Amino acid sequence: MINWVWLCKTFFKRYIPEFVYGAVDGTVTTFAVVAASAGAGISSSVILILGIANLIADGFSMGSSAYLAASAEHEESVHNKQKTLITKNNRTNNILSLRHSWQRTSTSHT
Repeated sequence: MINWVWLCKTFFKRYIPEFVYGAVDGTVTTFAVVAASAGAGISSSVILILGIANLIADGFSMGSSAYLAASAEHEESVHNKQKTLITKNNRTNNILSLRHSWQRTSTSHT
């Protein structure tokens, strides 16, 4: 059974900042386009079309920016994990190499 309350809380915690930023950005830029169009004396139907086109473009812009940011963050995380594994493997190999050297040194002195 799906826990809808948990699902909604998780969804909104993760995406509410995106909604807020997108809404503020979309409102401001769309207002600017509509106000400039109205000030230029363009017809109401053209102003409406420009406003809707601007909302769609803003939505696409915010969505693609969020995707690219998340993708870059994921790639950085994967890179850091690989770097950590390589460092651990190098340390392990160095320790084994030192142990082997010490064993050869200790057996050659006897």
